[in-house]
Amino acid sequence: MPEGLAVLKWDDELGPVVTSKIPKKLQVGLDPTTSMRVYGIATLGETEESQKPGFSSLAFNDFKLAVYYGGLNMHLKGLPSMVFLVLSPDEDPDVYKDALPEIATQMFLNAEGDEYK
Repeated sequence: MPEGLAVLKWDDELGPVVTSKIPKKLQVGLDPTTSMRVYGIATLGETEESQKPGFSSLAFNDFKLAVYYGGLNMHLKGLPSMVFLVLSPDEDPDVYKDALPEIATQMFLNAEGDEYK
């Protein structure tokens, strides 16, 4: 069971910025170092293929992340472009491989600024 969900966008001055999170008190994975690492892994590929929308997962000592990146186009427009689920260390992120892209896409499509319907 996910411990939380966060939506991020890129800010050219600040780097990754959390635009929404559930629960509101969620802190795991949102520190500047971790969020920059996650965003970098998803976006800094050297090929066009690596900058397309896609699912990835990352494991840290105390938690795992299931991550969906919405693609370079959203990133460059300053729109929310990343959704991640914070998972416990024993959870399998691949369980969310099909659902997270669908959920994230709906969130991106229904966003008005940094508000999500």
